[in-house]
Amino acid sequence: MRPAQSGTSHPPGCTRYATAEPSPPPSADGCSPPASSASPSTTTAPPPAASPETGSATCSPALTNARPTYYQRPGHTRPARLDPGLLDDWTGQFLAQLAAPSAELMTTGDGVILVDVATGSQAWTEPAGNGWQVHQHGPLLLWDAVEDALNAWQDAGTPPQSDFGLTVEADGTQHVWLGEPGGPAWHLPV
Repeated sequence: MRPAQSGTSHPPGCTRYATAEPSPPPSADGCSPPASSASPSTTTAPPPAASPETGSATCSPALTNARPTYYQRPGHTRPARLDPGLLDDWTGQFLAQLAAPSAELMTTGDGVILVDVATGSQAWTEPAGNGWQVHQHGPLLLWDAVEDALNAWQDAGTPPQSDFGLTVEADGTQHVWLGEPGGPAWHLPV
């Protein structure tokens, strides 16, 4: 990710980041990129259906394959207890998703970004001296939850995914556990 060009408007106190390849402007239907901008790696939404009553078209933003722009929000900063490089491991990513189920993980050239799509909470890491620091904003402390999960995994000796299990209770509650049902566990949202 790279900082957006200066002169663009964004919320005060925030650093705006744009994806490396900006999305093309939408076509006249407002949903899919113009045909001239399509490439083999680009997926486009089908044209929206016209309403029989009005003849106007509507579409869901989810169909546009566009990602929202990420803004770094100021928040609480502290030294990170763990290297975000642990999230390069597939099991590390699995644990991060268990710890922050509605968060998306993005990587930068020198750290990671977590954004919770349900609450807008975010955490981002950056190098600091010989370690890392984390910035957290919003009602959920995403990096704290991820660090706790990764610490439990490290305390157990970084076992493979075959050491994880799942328990489903009679009421439908689901828990992923490590080692045994009484070991470290994470509740799955329903």
